[in-house]
Amino acid sequence: MRVALVLSGGGIWATGGIGVLRGLEDLGHTPDLLVGTSSGAIIAALWSVGMPIKDMQQLALGLTRRDVPISWRNIGGQLLGQRRLPEALLDGAPLWNKLSPWLGERAIGELRHPLYVVATSLTERQPVVFGMKPPGDWPGFIMGGAEIDLLTAVRASSAVPGFFSPILWQQHVLVDGGVGDDYPLDVAAMVGADRALGLWIDEPARWQLPSPRPHAFDVLVESMAVMIREITILRQASLSIPHIDLRIELSGHTVFERIPRIMEMAYEATMASRDEIDQLFTRA
Repeated sequence: MRVALVLSGGGIWATGGIGVLRGLEDLGHTPDLLVGTSSGAIIAALWSVGMPIKDMQQLALGLTRRDVPISWRNIGGQLLGQRRLPEALLDGAPLWNKLSPWLGERAIGELRHPLYVVATSLTERQPVVFGMKPPGDWPGFIMGGAEIDLLTAVRASSAVPGFFSPILWQQHVLVDGGVGDDYPLDVAAMVGADRALGLWIDEPARWQLPSPRPHAFDVLVESMAVMIREITILRQASLSIPHIDLRIELSGHTVFERIPRIMEMAYEATMASRDEIDQLFTRA
């Protein structure tokens, strides 16, 4: 029986995946494959290349806003020079430079642990899955293959629309995997997992009447959150494999100072479900 660990997107909150991996290590369980979307794909990729969990914790604790700065020069140049908005508000280069020693210069199909990374094609309006292609059909998905380098796959999966630049791959314009499949339990089933343990970073409704008058950015972000959550619920409804959902709710996407607590919350959720998790990994 193959057990998949599935890590959803959720910005900084996806560092909770480190807490789940720490919990599994303490329980003596190792997933057979990993599936990740958006920032969850970053955590899954780091573990799949063999990065020790303690090093992952230190890396996460060292993250600051300087790793994803606002690209003022690009914004100003586009507005003043071409009178148009830029394709991205943030500069991801510092973050990718920090991760490249681990994720760079290796194909996704050459990892110690099988990994599947989900992005979204704006060109075809479908999710794209990078990883070793299993037998059978992939209805509703584009199979990206295992030859793509890991860093490019993860960058594409994490390219939040409007915040990070899209990635051009073959004939596709790729953005964040969460647009089409934020919690890809269905991908785990399609690539051959018999069971799954997933970390679902859910986003609760924050607007309750009476509330302050929102600005355009608030409306855009909250509208995307509604669409992503509804797609996630619909995809889970058709899932056929046994699975355990470890669910934590986020509050703000860029809460770097809360990373220690986020990792601990996910660890506590894992240990609280230890009996179910033991059965998931050991049941014949």
